[in-house]
Amino acid sequence: MKNIQSIIKYALFPALFLCFTSSSFAQQENISVHDPCIIKQGNVYHIYCTGRGISSWYSTDLEHWTKGKPVFEQAPEWTHVAVPGFRNFFWAPDISYHNGQYYLFYAVSAFGKNTSCIGVATNKTLDEKNPDIVFLDLLMPCKDGRQCLREIRANKKYDAIPIIVYSSLSDLQNIEFCYREGSNLYAIKPHTLTELKVILEKIFSIDWKKVLYFPPRSMFVLNQQ
Repeated sequence: MKNIQSIIKYALFPALFLCFTSSSFAQQENISVHDPCIIKQGNVYHIYCTGRGISSWYSTDLEHWTKGKPVFEQAPEWTHVAVPGFRNFFWAPDISYHNGQYYLFYAVSAFGKNTSCIGVATNKTLDEKNPDIVFLDLLMPCKDGRQCLREIRANKKYDAIPIIVYSSLSDLQNIEFCYREGSNLYAIKPHTLTELKVILEKIFSIDWKKVLYFPPRSMFVLNQQ
């Protein structure tokens, strides 16, 4: 499993903290983009345009723009196979929203050649600050994890984000609470790296971007004591 070892290195700490960072850029009023498409999510407008990794910009007023991260930090592996010589420079993206998911279509081409493909990337949010998954400890030093779970699930902005409770607490009361309040899985902290590896492989074997998995109660707890 990719990056399992690097995840394991931190996961046995008493509390598990995940930091989600994003680059900060100064706002600009005059921006130059090529082949742009635009869509609005919430109160934020998003532009995607031709560029390395698919360039992006966002704004709340259509006047002041902040440069976002590229859609692809690295080109998908299939692009190099389908289009030899492709160097992560994507052309003419177009975006649409359908059934709760965003579809970003794009062109892949080797410059000066007639080998081209059309690809599509999907996601349930355009907010690059939203994490793909949240690991939540119930015994955090500054905030009770149970209250944190309730607050996250009360905010519709985070409906599509899976929450994995990762706790040393194995009592039925806490497990039932997290199940009722919308946690996707409950992982009891293991004592060995081997056990942790098994837990993480089960979690990451689920394609969370395609389906927000809510298992039956009998499958809710990982590493049941």
